[in-house]
Amino acid sequence: MPSDQNAIDAINWELDSSTKSSVHLYTKYVPVDVTLTTAGTAQNIITIGTTAGAGDANPTVNLATNPSFETANPPTGYTATGSAIAQSAVQFRTGLNSIQVTPNNAAAGEGFYWTTPSQASSLDKPRFITVSAYFRSAAGSANTCRIEIRSADGVTTHATGNAVALAANWTDPAQRSVARFQLTGTGVAYRIYFVTATQFATVFS
Repeated sequence: MPSDQNAIDAINWELDSSTKSSVHLYTKYVPVDVTLTTAGTAQNIITIGTTAGAGDANPTVNLATNPSFETANPPTGYTATGSAIAQSAVQFRTGLNSIQVTPNNAAAGEGFYWTTPSQASSLDKPRFITVSAYFRSAAGSANTCRIEIRSADGVTTHATGNAVALAANWTDPAQRSVARFQLTGTGVAYRIYFVTATQFATVFS
């Protein structure tokens, strides 16, 4: 019987469960509008790709509901910590906006955070939360920022992303900080921090 990546019975969402699991598991219907090169001759009309996960191809889901800061000013869902935050239409990477951060310049770790919904791992198959963010500054300073995964109260740091030097333009992947953490078996929320790696006053996005 089909199951999802957490080994949960998926009979209710698998439309056409089949013993031919090698070719039929997780049935998905995709519209195809292709004219055969040669009428009556078989050919590939669609290729299904996968993204490699931890030992297999696990699907990924973006949990953030306002990932490119398009809604409200300051952007909905984000909380300032040791800084002032605002929506900005000047330095966007995707969409039409970004978030502008003005650090207090009192310590490292200034920026903002977002709180995830409750997340848990499976007993027989571990799950991970992977987070990433791009950072830049119009000033193009060498100051650094990073992303962090912390406990729901912000006290415990579970994972720290690579430090990213602020540049005056978007340079992929040099400006991307990435962190990954294996979820526990008990469902809990996490705070995702977007913060300065060192103390500085430079405004960044």
